[in-house]
Amino acid sequence: MLKTSLNAMLFLIFLFASMTANAALLDAKDSLKSGRYKEAFDEFSYLATEGSSEAEYNLGYMYEMGLGVSVNYSQALNYYNQASLKSNPDAVFRKALLTLKGKGTPKNVKEAISKLKTIARDKHKEALFELGELYARGEDVARNYSYAYGFYYSSALEGYAPAQYKLAILYLYGRGVPQDYQRALEWFKRASDQGYVGAQRDLAELLATDKLLYNPSEAYAWYSIIAAYNSDALGDWAVKRRNEIYSKIKDVKNLVKAQELARKWRPVSPKETIPDREYEKARPIVPGFNDQATLNKLKTGKDYMIQEGARFALTRADIDEALVTKNFVQVEAKINVIAKQGRKEAYAYLGDVFAKMAGNETQAFKWYQKGANINEPTAQMRLATFYCEGKKPASVDLVECYKWLSLAEKGAGLSAKVQIRDAMTGLEGKLSDTDLIEARKKVSLFQESHEEPGLLKKLFK
Repeated sequence: MLKTSLNAMLFLIFLFASMTANAALLDAKDSLKSGRYKEAFDEFSYLATEGSSEAEYNLGYMYEMGLGVSVNYSQALNYYNQASLKSNPDAVFRKALLTLKGKGTPKNVKEAISKLKTIARDKHKEALFELGELYARGEDVARNYSYAYGFYYSSALEGYAPAQYKLAILYLYGRGVPQDYQRALEWFKRASDQGYVGAQRDLAELLATDKLLYNPSEAYAWYSIIAAYNSDALGDWAVKRRNEIYSKIKDVKNLVKAQELARKWRPVSPKETIPDREYEKARPIVPGFNDQATLNKLKTGKDYMIQEGARFALTRADIDEALVTKNFVQVEAKINVIAKQGRKEAYAYLGDVFAKMAGNETQAFKWYQKGANINEPTAQMRLATFYCEGKKPASVDLVECYKWLSLAEKGAGLSAKVQIRDAMTGLEGKLSDTDLIEARKKVSLFQESHEEPGLLKKLFK
């Protein structure tokens, strides 16, 4: 009883500490947003000493932008580096931009683009957009509108309004993609629906002046929206253009409809702008970024493994030293900490390090097993391979193979699900009915033993 009460008390203390830290971070961000820079700086500084990567990132941003402090790119990079080591993608992004511009560090275009691509592969919308900008402008790299289109499109799918706007322009002029007015109109509207004023302005002008897209009542609505949300020179311009287009609306019903649309309009969230059908379209392939040859090379290369390690607070030095000395104690300790913080995929990563870099299948098996036993799908897929192929220290066991594939399939992403399902179908042809029943029973038993308990059960078990 005493042990149960102590566990409950420790859990509540941990929960309270986490909530307090999160509240302090929100307060600091609010201070920054409100222009109370000294308060923000003091709050972020304290949180940074507690190890908060978000606080470190924000301190870097304040030094980079000169918010309440003098601009100091070296200090900004220092904080971005600290946050980057804790897998903060926004810090990696800002660091890459400074490297690209040679601010606080020697200009290194190749290194900057490599860093941008690394986080862009994890769908970092701003990194994807910045890569699109690089190839569209043709600065530091050769101009390539096809590449720009690929990066803009991927960013636009993440709901990033600036990318949606730039994508619309590429469709409008046929740069890097066949000219398509309807697709241009779609993306202009998606960015406009978020309140992106540049897209709203161009959309209104297209609807008011373009012969193919001409729609004066809809243009009237967008001019009204711009006027309502902008009290500066842009708002005055919108009022003037609305008044000019007014006389061109011949049908009173269309005018009333446009006025009603403008009155009711409110900006929507980024994800609301993307219909499901858009996700079903094939993603543009950009050589050197997401083509299959590049992805295959990345997945097996040492640099990729080290870059992936940054997601789990591992540095190149950590991994290199472990490989040379064959002493992984420090690496294993960091992985255990990260996994216990909720990043369960860290175990599969360490298994990959042992399998692909250290050539130690026994240790790889151990870490895959550790991840698989806490229901992490990547580790479960890797473990299944050991049993399917009889890789040591396992032996061929198709029942165990089917069990782990089945469990992995339930938590895997869409593309992985298809591959796992195909493998399971192949196994079903090799297993007897008795074996299949046994495998499915093992799956059920595993799931029953890994049901998430409610909060009260967690507190008092």
